[in-house]
Amino acid sequence: MRLRLASVSVDLDPLRCYYQIHGQEPPADIPAQVILERALPRLLELFDRFAIKATFFVVGEDLAQSAAGSALLAEAAAAGHELGNHSQTHPYDLARLPRPQLEREIGDCHAALRRLHPQGRPPLGFRAPGYQLSPELFDVLEAHGYRYDSSMWPCPPY
Repeated sequence: MRLRLASVSVDLDPLRCYYQIHGQEPPADIPAQVILERALPRLLELFDRFAIKATFFVVGEDLAQSAAGSALLAEAAAAGHELGNHSQTHPYDLARLPRPQLEREIGDCHAALRRLHPQGRPPLGFRAPGYQLSPELFDVLEAHGYRYDSSMWPCPPY
């Protein structure tokens, strides 16, 4: 059998982000944490069934709003999945924010993900909301010790 290698990553964006980018309010009947509390368990079960280790790019503020989602992500990290930084609040204009806001967006999510890891390891990967980057954003990531960015993706609407 030939070895096949693939990289699997999932952005755990809350549904509000998809409504926000289209200028709409999310319906009131959609649970706020449906991604962490319904989709994530299904993904973890699927990945476990096929022995896949994935990277989950996490929006930091969702962790404070979902104890169940936080617990699942801690279990995922303990099982060998990677937790990556997807910013604290998922601002689509992250790359254009002033340095102090960049520091908060990256730093707050960084700290939250580190607390979830069973050995307290910091996240190593980052993906920008909207996939936009800037030299200043890279400076902030480098200062936090990030080893890679996974934002480059041709996406003209962003």
